[in-house]
Amino acid sequence: MVTRAERAPRTDPSIRRTQILDAAVDVFGKQGYRNGSLRDVADAVGLSIQGVLHHFPSKEELLLEVLGTGDGPMLEHLQ
Repeated sequence: MVTRAERAPRTDPSIRRTQILDAAVDVFGKQGYRNGSLRDVADAVGLSIQGVLHHFPSKEELLLEVLGTGDGPMLEHLQ
């Protein structure tokens, strides 16, 4: 069993959310929403699927957040 001292330090939640969003943009941009999985997004940031779902309750919510940031780089990457 991994002790608390052996775990990697926690990342600030706002930074982690940004990392997840960036990974989702990359995954959905390359594979499409249907083919890109939460596993792909989670793997890209070194989290479990549950770790991603902690920040975004569903894949649909993650997509909405990606699209909701649409003033700049997020949407450009998906086009």
